[in-house]
Amino acid sequence: MFPEVVGERESGTLELRLGLPATNRDVLLAKLVSRLSPVVVTLLPLFVVLGVLMSSVYGGIPLVAFGLTAGWLLFYTSVWTTFVVGVSAAFSSQFRVLAAICGTYLFFSPVTRIWDMVVMRLFSLVFAGSLTTPSLNAAANGNSPAWYLYAERLNPIHTLIWVGEWITSLKDTVVPMG
Repeated sequence: MFPEVVGERESGTLELRLGLPATNRDVLLAKLVSRLSPVVVTLLPLFVVLGVLMSSVYGGIPLVAFGLTAGWLLFYTSVWTTFVVGVSAAFSSQFRVLAAICGTYLFFSPVTRIWDMVVMRLFSLVFAGSLTTPSLNAAANGNSPAWYLYAERLNPIHTLIWVGEWITSLKDTVVPMG
């Protein structure tokens, strides 16, 4: 997926394509639609199959939670797909595109905790006046000021996890199917 624009730049076909009457925006939008279409075409039938399986095993579907989960996953994959196409258009080699995408993921990943070590400490310095761990631990252990929650939600992976936890915490009634 990532060599969408940069692959054409490296092969020389991008100059030919940009020489046609379409604008740069048209080309980028076409690339985005061509990347988003398989994502949507793949996810929608999976949601239908999952709904049928849930209905047959559990006797119904929690419609609100199921609809919110499906919508959120479609939105989330669309955002990351748009990001990948944009990065592909921004760099001149496939290696740089791959490095930027992997670096971005590692930066936001809860596994590497780079976000926590860099961004959260900067927010702690600005709002709590300290870079030390105790000020962050106090915020993370339930004494969360508004700035901490806001800074944490700026991380898209943290937000995906948070929304998933929120959706699963919903007390939704199961709608019987059949």
